Amino acid sequence: MTSKKTLDDWLAWQETLMEETIVLGLDRVQLVYEKLFPNGVPFKVITVAGTNGKGSTVSFIDSIYQQSKYKVGRSTSPHLLKYNERYAVDGEDASDDVIIEAFEIIEDKREDIKLTYFEFSFLQPSLFLKRPRYTSQYSKLVWVGDLTLSM
Repeated sequence: MTSKKTLDDWLAWQETLMEETIVLGLDRVQLVYEKLFPNGVPFKVITVAGTNGKGSTVSFIDSIYQQSKYKVGRSTSPHLLKYNERYAVDGEDASDDVIIEAFEIIEDKREDIKLTYFEFSFLQPSLFLKRPRYTSQYSKLVWVGDLTLSM
């Protein structure tokens, strides 16, 4: 395993893990998810799926929940300029450090389970709201995101 210090290092490394960029099935993701969240995530999750309008729908739901005094995590894809655009908490894009921290946790838990770039991207946003700074301070947590694995 090469040293991964920056977000760009992590993303470049993830692209080399599997020859296939898309691998059908959820078996590998499910195994890692269960290691990350043995009792499920400690917040509500809203998943938006479909062909068109996922990003707009996610933004609309995000806004409604923020106005209702929820702590709201949001994930969409793809990004336009920076990878960080994909993930936000209460409208603020995730920092490189927060994303890297999530990747490090996934890397530790996945052991020998192979994941694609998109599977890493699917798993890591759930780790944002799991952080103690959110779970200990807010009783109203929700994560809303589009179905990233459909790419």
